[in-house]
Amino acid sequence: MTKISGGCQCGGVRYETNAEPVFAAHCQCSDCKKSSGAGHATAAGFPEAAVSFTGKAKAYSNKTDSGATATREFCPECGGRLTFRSSGMPGLVLLLAGSMDDPEKIKPTGAIYGKRHLAWDYLDPSLNIAEAMPPQGDANSPAGRPAGLFCYSSRAGKPGARRSVCRASSSNLAICVDCAAPP
Repeated sequence: MTKISGGCQCGGVRYETNAEPVFAAHCQCSDCKKSSGAGHATAAGFPEAAVSFTGKAKAYSNKTDSGATATREFCPECGGRLTFRSSGMPGLVLLLAGSMDDPEKIKPTGAIYGKRHLAWDYLDPSLNIAEAMPPQGDANSPAGRPAGLFCYSSRAGKPGARRSVCRASSSNLAICVDCAAPP
């Protein structure tokens, strides 16, 4: 993958990474709608250690429906939204597509909080769509691995099939144990 870079409107906070995104998705939860000012927020998740920042962002945190703590970072000068972090996805930072210099470098393959979808906000119907946040733990998963991220693999069953959860390892960066593809 080529470098992904971005930042706020005034240029006071910038980021870059050479890592492959773990996933890219749309979130239709109430918090993301309010913070983005749109029908959903689009972001790509990266390992925190692989993303470097310059400048100082300000953060706002709140509890989510799932009980996790969500932290959204933005520029204190222009207010431009930059990142999303969740206590339910440790070690991952989501970079907001609207803050990227070239958002075409990511390809969202899923959406969460489909139960809060707004009829006027078009989303590709071929996306993997979960009605809410996928569970971050599942006692029934193989080898005791917690369920976690969506399965965004094109090999996740039949073409066009929608899978709601990928049974990834606790690192959220492993191979899916159901379809042997990266989540």
